[in-house]
Amino acid sequence: MQTLAPVTGLLVGASGATLFARVLGALAMPITPASVTSIAYTVTDLASGFQLATELPLPTTCVLPNLVQGDPLWTQDSAAQPGADGTYGYNFLASIPASSLPGLGPNPIDVPVPTAWAGPTPVPDAVQIDVFFTMVGGQVFRIPFVVNVVVPVYG
Repeated sequence: MQTLAPVTGLLVGASGATLFARVLGALAMPITPASVTSIAYTVTDLASGFQLATELPLPTTCVLPNLVQGDPLWTQDSAAQPGADGTYGYNFLASIPASSLPGLGPNPIDVPVPTAWAGPTPVPDAVQIDVFFTMVGGQVFRIPFVVNVVVPVYG
């Protein structure tokens, strides 16, 4: 299994996460829904090492047939400043619901902790969302998204 460099970002507590990436496959070409047989992701609290959630979204809901270009939310590269691969835009877009990020919502009691733990329920400071792609040819690769959690402050 190949692991790509981590993608980093911020997440406001009590919300879901949106993951963007340009994912290249064989011959450095962007992957398409037809080239991916399955996708899975896991969410892990980096402080405790506890796995918080696992999901199996359909590739057709996350992998786009063409690079999305001109989306103001994508700031990684542009037509004026393409990426190292000479292209720009994203072809992977996944919305991770708040329900898949237990402990980050308004009720942090949902964070799984060891039964021997007697202290307060921890709220993660950072989570890692590992997205696993299984390609039509059987190759599996992982893209880790490391997300720092920012708890909203109201005043």
